[in-house]
Amino acid sequence: MIKEIKKKYKVWEVFEYENISDEFVLSASDSIPVPQMKKIKSTSVRYSDGKKYGFFAFEKSKDERLPKISIPEPLIEEKLLIPKIKLSKRFTLGDKKKWKSQEVLIEFFSAIKQKADFKVIVDKIVCGKTREKRKIINSFGVKLEEEKNYFFIYGSVGGEKNGELQIVYFSESYLSPDKIDIRKLCDEILNDFSFGGGRIESGKYNIVLPPKVCAQFIEFIAHNFCGDRLAKGNSRFSVKDIGKKIFGDNIYICEIAEPESFSQIKDEMKFNRGLRFFDDEGGEKNNFYLVNAGTIENFFTDEKTSKILGIKNTRCSMRQNYLAPPSPYFSALALLPGKTKREDVENIPKTLYVCEIIGLHTGDEVKGNFSVGCRGYVLNSRQPFKTAVISGNIFEILKDAVLFSDFKVCGNIGTPSIMFQDIEVSS
Repeated sequence: MIKEIKKKYKVWEVFEYENISDEFVLSASDSIPVPQMKKIKSTSVRYSDGKKYGFFAFEKSKDERLPKISIPEPLIEEKLLIPKIKLSKRFTLGDKKKWKSQEVLIEFFSAIKQKADFKVIVDKIVCGKTREKRKIINSFGVKLEEEKNYFFIYGSVGGEKNGELQIVYFSESYLSPDKIDIRKLCDEILNDFSFGGGRIESGKYNIVLPPKVCAQFIEFIAHNFCGDRLAKGNSRFSVKDIGKKIFGDNIYICEIAEPESFSQIKDEMKFNRGLRFFDDEGGEKNNFYLVNAGTIENFFTDEKTSKILGIKNTRCSMRQNYLAPPSPYFSALALLPGKTKREDVENIPKTLYVCEIIGLHTGDEVKGNFSVGCRGYVLNSRQPFKTAVISGNIFEILKDAVLFSDFKVCGNIGTPSIMFQDIEVSS
């Protein structure tokens, strides 16, 4: 196929992605974890005759044969922009350690049952290891390969107490199995159960959010920094906002390729499964600030959007779906922690600790308005609550938010706990 492309077109790019997961699944209907293997290989091609460009992609899973692929003619009347870089390297990320996923899953569920003072019910728990491979070859001499190994445990656990049923969702994934502390994870999950919760009085409260909830809010606003959205006018911002202060002085948001440069967070971020040496166009990734001391400094861009917007290419080309062309997005994002310790606010009155939020996807990403359901407990009394609703504007709230000194990676986002002040809460 590549030979055929080389003969026919001057500009072309072949991107290959492979994902192999070995995992064990424990569900409500199982008495023991069930093994499961997933294998997917995707190939996508961009090509041009100099005037128009085309794209096609195909995918196969385990034991499936590929049909014969023919290359269609270019269809889109738009210049194909591929970085003119000549680079040939192979990279490896993540430990190559063996991980006894079945034993880990059994230990995890056993520990939860032992520590809980309520009936624990399996909903679904998945534990395993994934090997990812990315490969890019293009007409300018790029030949890059990256292999990444990461380890994960995720799912949902139910609990029943006095006839009340709750479900807690969790997810841990890192480049090393050593970062997954089963006993600590059990404690975090059990802390998220809040049985017997009633209503709280409506009004304004301080809201403390743990990292897993903060990460949802960071992702909520991150779309506004994507170059393709700026180019289409679908973002809160424009290139004229570079240098504009939008948050408080304590807000530093970074896209990270080399964690060693950040002493505060390097011990956590170096295990972030989103780390990568090159983006999905073959450009070398580097650290940069998205927001520096509350001021916009950069946006997520690729070759195309950087040219359209007339700004620096931050090498954030990413295929969120490997059967689609690349677009600008983050891969390993971090909100830097502050200096306040979480225990310093535990006795402040009218302060709520929120374990879970529901419905953030219904908010307005561009304007920043949100109204989400939540449950948790009153921080100084540990009195649980549920069915409360918190509302506000994330861009306004982050102007005077308190950032704590803790830090955790949740998915591809690293963040501390945060306290939002004087937030409207209704019940």
